[in-house]
Amino acid sequence: MSRRDPWFTAGLLVGALIAIAAVWLFAPEAGRDLLERLKREFLRTREEARTAGRQAEADILGRYRDVRAHATVPPVPVEPLRT
Repeated sequence: MSRRDPWFTAGLLVGALIAIAAVWLFAPEAGRDLLERLKREFLRTREEARTAGRQAEADILGRYRDVRAHATVPPVPVEPLRT
């Protein structure tokens, strides 16, 4: 079956219409309510991600400071290699 076949195009259109009707009939909420809920969830998730990012940053900086504080041992002098 070729994509230029008129029956292929007709099938796509009928399938799209059936899908649109099914989504419209079985949607759990009205469009505006769904968009508002999605917006609230997005804002909540974004704030949670920011909080987790700040916590991870504080944890990493704390670990860095600990490592740096314990790594203040003076370097051991190394003599150059003789060939």
